[in-house]
Amino acid sequence: MKLNNFFEKIYVISLLSATQRRESINNLSKKYEFNFEYIDAVDKSTIKMEDLKKEKKWAYPKNDFYCSKKCSCSGLGHELNTSQVGCQLSHEIAWRDMIKNKYKNALIMEDDISFHRDFEILFKKISSNVSKNWNFLYLGKLKNVESKKDIIKIKHGFSGTHMYGLSIKAAEKAVNNLYPLRAAADGYLNRFLIQRKYDSAKLKNCYASVENLGFNDSIDGKTDSYIDGKT
Repeated sequence: MKLNNFFEKIYVISLLSATQRRESINNLSKKYEFNFEYIDAVDKSTIKMEDLKKEKKWAYPKNDFYCSKKCSCSGLGHELNTSQVGCQLSHEIAWRDMIKNKYKNALIMEDDISFHRDFEILFKKISSNVSKNWNFLYLGKLKNVESKKDIIKIKHGFSGTHMYGLSIKAAEKAVNNLYPLRAAADGYLNRFLIQRKYDSAKLKNCYASVENLGFNDSIDGKTDSYIDGKT
């Protein structure tokens, strides 16, 4: 099955200036025959952390307006840097566009993605076996999972936001629970969207492919990370 036959929309998050990354993505889309839209990533150099504090859009360390002992930080607040915020805001743009256009589901990838050499075979298995009521689907993660199954139902997220699918219901919950910012994008999806504790949205019907269909080449050292402003 082709990606566009399973996902109503495909987004790729990328800095506008990341021309080499975009060339790589364009080549990938031709090879695997998928159509997509770029989300121009938020450049970390444009982010003013002090403004986020003043506007209470960030649950900063030692804040007195949001965090308590019941929070995942135990009341200490949440350390974040401009790179993490830029990545999180970039994913938010994709979620909001998905909601605005009423796409029933979407695949979100980052521009340092590469595909498993058996991607088409693996994706056919995943798309055939995942529940029709899925809300979140990890196709790439920074952790190996052992299971005899091709896909597993999860109650927590994983590190990495380089390749995942979500339903419009998941996108709405992700947007509605996002502020104040409390974590980097992958930590937010794990702790505040999928898990069943803290002030999570407690999203149901979440799944992960056991085999990683997509890889984060920045982590592997094959490319530089866009969130650090490199191209």
